[in-house]
Amino acid sequence: MPWKNVGEAAMESIIEERGANGSFKDLDDFAGRLDTHQVNKRQMENMVRSGTFDSLNPNRKQLHMGIEAIMGEASAQQSERESNQIGLFGGEDQPSQSIRLPDIADWPPMERLREEFDAIGFYLSAHPLDSYGKSLQRLDVVPFSEVLAKGIANNYTLAGTVVSKKERISQKGNRYAFVTFSDASGSYEVTMFSETLSAAAELLEPGTAVLIKATAQFEGETVRMTAQSVRGLDKMAAQTSAGLQITINTDKPLADLQAAFADAKRGRGQVKILVRTARYETKIDLKQNPISVTPELLHAVYSIPGIVEVQEI
Repeated sequence: MPWKNVGEAAMESIIEERGANGSFKDLDDFAGRLDTHQVNKRQMENMVRSGTFDSLNPNRKQLHMGIEAIMGEASAQQSERESNQIGLFGGEDQPSQSIRLPDIADWPPMERLREEFDAIGFYLSAHPLDSYGKSLQRLDVVPFSEVLAKGIANNYTLAGTVVSKKERISQKGNRYAFVTFSDASGSYEVTMFSETLSAAAELLEPGTAVLIKATAQFEGETVRMTAQSVRGLDKMAAQTSAGLQITINTDKPLADLQAAFADAKRGRGQVKILVRTARYETKIDLKQNPISVTPELLHAVYSIPGIVEVQEI
């Protein structure tokens, strides 16, 4: 089955080449063996966004920005193969020139996942809700798979990222919608009637993480979910977190941590820094204002070199 926006012929040509001549050693090797009659720039972009080339280069944004260079090298190699020419200095062992990619940082984790979803229609490497950690437990969120497993008509608290929305008009002229959400256990649909739909309008953009209070009604194994309220998950999660405890084994991360917290939104979360070495253990108070513990802040902290452990408290 072809992935969204890539196509069966393109995927098959790559798989056949790999099967015939072995795994691709690096990006240059891939470009030198790519059939540009079967794979075009648009398809390459979506394969990059989906993570197809992570084993060759995990920086997806760098590859995405360097598509022109990759396809240019691939086209040149294809033309040379078809014209049966040998390079200027001759010899089959002549190495190809390394593809030059822009020196650029990868997409932030949440944006990386959005690109992945847009490329293939589902989350593959992770799910955006993974970033909310213990906040989902504090909010009494249950995965949709658990609702199905219980099979009991009841009120449930769900979390999900918006996938799509289909609006309709009732015979009485009222707006309602079928909204598809995704959590780590799969996709599910929730019906929203006029009042709830209007209140949640700004949150129902694809990729937005929300907290849903919904009623489940079962007819056999089929469930119908009706939303009672929808709220932004970032805001709700920030209200539940008491803060962070960060363990480091050197004072080098302190300046970067101070900068990350200075840029963070204000909230109710406190931060505790634990310095743990082979000789001693001590706590440091950064004396910053209470902050809002969001997935973006967690990602920023995790990316700082020298961080040993991050715990939500």
